[in-house]
Formats: sequence, C-alpha cells, structure tokens
Amino acid sequence: MEKPGNEVPLKSELGYYYPESWECLDGPHPRIKRIIRCPEKLLRFCRRNKDEDAEKVPAEALTDVEREKMLTLRLAAEAVRLKKEFTELEDFGVRVPRRDFLIGKNEAGEKAILTVIDRVRGKNLEKADAAENGKKLSAKGEELCLSLINYLTSKTRDRQPYLWDVFHYKQYVYGQTEKDEENHIYMVDVEPLYWEYNNVTCDYACVNISLWHLTALVNLLELKTGQKLKKIKEWLP
Repeated sequence: MEKPGNEVPLKSELGYYYPESWECLDGPHPRIKRIIRCPEKLLRFCRRNKDEDAEKVPAEALTDVEREKMLTLRLAAEAVRLKKEFTELEDFGVRVPRRDFLIGKNEAGEKAILTVIDRVRGKNLEKADAAENGKKLSAKGEELCLSLINYLTSKTRDRQPYLWDVFHYKQYVYGQTEKDEENHIYMVDVEPLYWEYNNVTCDYACVNISLWHLTALVNLLELKTGQKLKKIKEWLP
C-alpha cells in the first residue's frame, strides 16, 4: 500500500472551497502530485521567484504579519491573472484541462500558487499512437494549430502580452479527461511558472521563437499522421 508522499495545506483565494489539506502521492513529475481522494485531479507545485518576491514585497519597515499578508495578496492577484490568461487561451479554441489556482505551500514549505488540474489520461503528443486513426489526429491537430495562429495573430496585432511557450509540442497530451468520450489534444502545462511575452523586453524575438515552435508542432503532426496540413503551412513563414 502506498504511503502519502506529503500533505499539502491549501487556501483558495478565488472563491472556491476545498479541504484544508490534501494527502498526495508522487506523480509523473517532481512538481506534480496525485491527490489521494481525487484520483482524476493532479496538483502542480510552483517554483517561487525569490527575486520577484523581494521586489514586490519590501523587506524593511514591515512586520512578519504584514509581509505575509502582502505576499498572500500578491499571490492571489497573480492567481486571478493566471486564470484569466488560460481562460482566454481556451476562448481561441485551445483545449486546456479544467483547473483552479490556489494559494498553498510548495515542497519547501513556502507559500506559493498551486494548480489543481483535471487529469488527462493519454500520451504526450510526440508519443501518441496515430496508427489507428491518423486522419482524426490530423484534423484535431489542424484545429489546434489554427487556434494558436489566431491567438498569436491577435496578441501581436494588438501588442498584448501572451503565453509564448504554449506553441511547443511538448506542452500537449493526446488523451481524455474523466468527462471525455474520445481523445482530444490538451495543453497540459499550466504550471503557474510560465513565460509571458512582453513587447518591451522581448519584442519580435518571442514571436520568432513562437513561430519556430509552431512549425515544429506542424512538422510533428504531419510526420505522425502522414497528412499534410496545407492550410497551416500557407500561413507559416
């Protein structure tokens, strides 16, 4: 019988109610845990950015209680922003498992943002088996790529920040959540530590990297399915 790897204290800052803690087992990644009482959920730990903490929560002239309160408020605001970012990505047609961003403690016992996410049972896109129905995977892949193109085009046209690592094929799993009846391509990397394009610091470098990753995604889908994604190739440089 497996023993709980740890017990994670959780506190929602988004209006949802959860148990005060969850017993967890190790998952497929050191920062991903399986929740004992919720087998169809995964808990993702966030790596804390200590430099950002020091910048946004001044160390001097504050009591420990005040500093802790400021940190909680900052993390709560960040959690709300993250939820908005991934909901917006869904609005463009990219499938993202249902998720909630919470305030809790990471493996080091530090207060951080955690993500509770629906478990997708399947394989990473690069290992997905397309032998049985390559046309279906190709069609779903084409839908994904068109959604990513629309997302990138809209964001760069309006000079808005965007999640620029969502174009990499390693972010995707071909599989099902508990409520699905067939396989879909899901963007599963919703760890709260992510890259956000900013037109002041990244400018066109981020766009070029995003396009390079998108091209690699298209090439992978064509290789696995034997189907050409002509509509996508016409758009790519």
